[in-house]
Amino acid sequence: MNSRPSLQAQAQHALHGAALRRACEQVQDWRMRHGQPTADAPVVTARHLPALLGRLLLSAGPALAVLWVLQPQILLGWLTLVGWWCQALGLPLQLQLQPLPLSRTGWLQLVGDSPGDSTLLPSVQALVWTAAVCALVWLGSARWPDRWLPLRVLLRALVGVQLAALLFVVLLPSQFPYTLTSHLTTLLNLGYGFMAVVPVLLSLGWGLLALPLWQRLLVPLALLAYLAVLLPHKALLQVWLLSHSSVVHMPVFYVALGPLLDLMVFIALYGWLLSLRPQTVSAGPGGAKDPRP
Repeated sequence: MNSRPSLQAQAQHALHGAALRRACEQVQDWRMRHGQPTADAPVVTARHLPALLGRLLLSAGPALAVLWVLQPQILLGWLTLVGWWCQALGLPLQLQLQPLPLSRTGWLQLVGDSPGDSTLLPSVQALVWTAAVCALVWLGSARWPDRWLPLRVLLRALVGVQLAALLFVVLLPSQFPYTLTSHLTTLLNLGYGFMAVVPVLLSLGWGLLALPLWQRLLVPLALLAYLAVLLPHKALLQVWLLSHSSVVHMPVFYVALGPLLDLMVFIALYGWLLSLRPQTVSAGPGGAKDPRP
C-alpha cells in the first residue's frame, strides 16, 4: 500500500528539496572524479596513523596541560568573581575551595559555605501560575505550523521537566535536595569538568584537519578562555533567577541553562571554526582534497 508523505515531510521537501538535490549531485560528482572507495578499504592507513595521532596530541595536549596547571587559579578566579557578584546582587551565598576527597594530585573543587541558605519553597499562587503557564505553552504549541516543530519539541520537553518538578515539590516539599549554594557549586564544578572535555572533543574533529600550527595550539586555548568567562556568569544567572522565583524552577533552569546549553555553545563554536577552514582541506595525510561548495 502506497503511503503519502506527511505534511511536515512535504513542507521540508518544499523548503530544502532543491538544496538537497544540489548536495547529492555534488557528492556524486566528487565520487566520479576521485573514485568510489571500496567497502573493505581502511579509512586511515597504518602509515598515516602517526601523523593523525600527532595532530590529535598537538590540538588537545597543550590545552589540557594548561588546564591542569592553572586549575587552582581558574577556580580561585571563579571564587572571587562569584563573591563580587553575590555582594553586588545581594545574594547570601559563600563558596570556598577544598581538595577533592581521596585526591592525591592536588585537584580542588568549589563547595558551599552558606549554612543559612535554605531552600525557597514556592507559594500556592506561584504553583498555580506555573501550572497555568505550562498548560498554555503545551496547548498553544499544538497550533504552530510544521516548520516550528523543533521549537515545539523543545518547549514541550521543558514543560514536561517543569511539571515533574511541580509534582515533586507538591508531594515531597521537604525532600528537595538542592539549595541555591549547592546548585551553584554543582554548576561550577560541572563547568570545569566540561572544559576538560572540550579540547579532546575539538581535536577529534576539527583538530584532525590540516591546519596551521598556530591555529592548532591557540584555538583550543582561546576556546577555554571563552568558556572560563562564560560558565561562571551563566551559573550566576541561574542563581539570580532562582532567587527571584523558587526552587520549583530549578530543574527547568538546569536543563535550559546548564550543561545542555554548554554543549550547544560548543557545537556552535565548532561549526564556526569549520566555516573558517581553507577552501580546500586534506582529508588526511596524503589524502584527496575535499572542495568546499
